[in-house]
Amino acid sequence: MGTEFDVGTSVSTSVSKNITVSRRLWMAGFGAFAGLGATIAISAYGNISVNKALSGSVAAEQFNQQITGMRLANTELVLAAMDSIIDADAKTIPADRMNIITQNSELLKNGTSELVGLAKAQGLTEIADTLTSDINALTAAIQTDLVNMIQTGAEPSAYAKIDDVIDGAGERVTQSLATLAEAAGKLQFQHIQNAGNSVTSTFYIQLLAGLAALAAVSLIVSWQSRNILRGIRNLRDSLQHIASGDYDSAVGSIERGDEIGDMARSADILRAAALEKRRVEADAALARNQREAEQNQ
Repeated sequence: MGTEFDVGTSVSTSVSKNITVSRRLWMAGFGAFAGLGATIAISAYGNISVNKALSGSVAAEQFNQQITGMRLANTELVLAAMDSIIDADAKTIPADRMNIITQNSELLKNGTSELVGLAKAQGLTEIADTLTSDINALTAAIQTDLVNMIQTGAEPSAYAKIDDVIDGAGERVTQSLATLAEAAGKLQFQHIQNAGNSVTSTFYIQLLAGLAALAAVSLIVSWQSRNILRGIRNLRDSLQHIASGDYDSAVGSIERGDEIGDMARSADILRAAALEKRRVEADAALARNQREAEQNQ
């Protein structure tokens, strides 16, 4: 009879530290998730940039509206002053005209600080330095000096001087507001252009990131799938050999350290057991034939 066969010797091949199949699939999924996350992050950053640019455009439009209102107030204030000089002989200013003077003066003074900030931001230092004093000079000349002159019945020559002061201050305020309106318009256009550039750049960055992520995931999936399929094919071929009675061919993929390697080593145990069974049966048949031959002699 043959010697006893140790099934464990059939799988004594050293096992390499392969990445498991589940981890290979997880790597592919992580690559897809990372690519999607990068695309979302780029989109979020692009939206922030666009919103920032649009907010700047809205702020510039608000400056434009404020400047338009102040330009109108400046014009109405100067016209009300000129009408008051013309009607100075009445020694009083009508209530409706006085309301126009008061309201427009307050509107000009209340909006000065914001426009000075705009002038500084746009590098218009001369306007930033003179706008407040020009508006104060204009409103003081009309609200205080002109009103007092009309109420006290000043000499005609005095009206000529105050008229020059009002015209001069009004003209300076007009020029400053026109310059600020142009600056606000340019600022608004710049913000709109920045928003458009942000949208365009974000689109192309997202496109490139998506393509890069797709390429990376494709490479990972291709690499991992080839590795898995190679092991499965080797195991399939070995099982087909065993099923057809070929126990002498070695089982492939037994050196793998993943789930495929586990199955391959299990298959190799079956192959070894079947091989040992065949050997034992062959030895038994040989012994039986020998006994029959001895009995026939």
